[in-house]
Amino acid sequence: MKKGALLRGINIILFFGLGVVLMYFAFKNVEFSFLMEGLSKANYSWLVISLLVGIVAFLARALRWRLLIEPLGYRPTVMNAFHAITIGYLANFAFPRAGEVSRCGVLRKTEKIPFESLIGTVIVERTFDLLCLLILLVTVFFLKVDFFGKFIYDTALLPITKKFAGFGGSYLAFLIVILPIIIALFVAYIFRYKLIRFGIIRKMIRLARGVIKGLKTGFTMERRLEFLLFTLLIWASYLTMTWVIFYTLPATSSLGFVDALFILAISSIGMTVPVQGGFGAFHIIVATGLTMYGISREDGLLYATISHESQTIMTIIIGVISLSYLFFKKRNNPVIATSHEQVQER
Repeated sequence: MKKGALLRGINIILFFGLGVVLMYFAFKNVEFSFLMEGLSKANYSWLVISLLVGIVAFLARALRWRLLIEPLGYRPTVMNAFHAITIGYLANFAFPRAGEVSRCGVLRKTEKIPFESLIGTVIVERTFDLLCLLILLVTVFFLKVDFFGKFIYDTALLPITKKFAGFGGSYLAFLIVILPIIIALFVAYIFRYKLIRFGIIRKMIRLARGVIKGLKTGFTMERRLEFLLFTLLIWASYLTMTWVIFYTLPATSSLGFVDALFILAISSIGMTVPVQGGFGAFHIIVATGLTMYGISREDGLLYATISHESQTIMTIIIGVISLSYLFFKKRNNPVIATSHEQVQER
């Protein structure tokens, strides 16, 4: 137990350190006075709308999760599912991806649902969220092929090309980058039966099978239409949140709904970086994306700051409220929760 706690502590410090480094690189050339002035002049009435839509997204997630739990023979209350969701998001600020385990632990205590069964439902949820993100990326790519292609080239391929420019130009640079990947995939296929002996490979295979099973579950469940509608509502909420925040700043107020699709797509990628709350990664990728519209990097960072920090504050406040509610509920009704020792075993 002590060794495990030590490793978790080291991981938290490492991920936190990575977030600090990313935040430093995001804001190192930005004047603090510029940010303060921009924040003071922002139109926060649009921000309020965005945050209200964010609460709708939390509620939609809770309702969608209940649909996956009901076939297990349990019917948790909407509020308990909501509290578990918000506490899970709060836990992500302590350790990336810890929220998935935390929310299962919370609902296990409040509803007496087996932890292992809840983890299975989370895999299904995350599988569909991943599918939605892929659909979003493909949609944005085809809606604005030239624009999105330029973003990928300028932010990813061009820096690589420049690094290898001295070796004979861009074609050789791409060859140097792509050829090792092709060779590695070929070697992996040839020695696939030997590679499967490694624990990490087996975990990757189990994860892939879990994703496939999750997709099958979502499309074959009895109330799949409701599940798909709640999934659509969740991502529509995210899109609306991204869009309305454009109007908080003069520099981004001219951007439209399709532009919000693009920013949502790249910001979702930024949130997958393993740092607490996506700090730094979100700011860098969103600010870079907005420069494609001719918006200065400073204004892009100002938008990213308003968007990310407002959602962060909202998530923390709601998470703390949910945590406090369940804490006092447990004190008043200690029978409804499992013991501290049982939680520690998890």
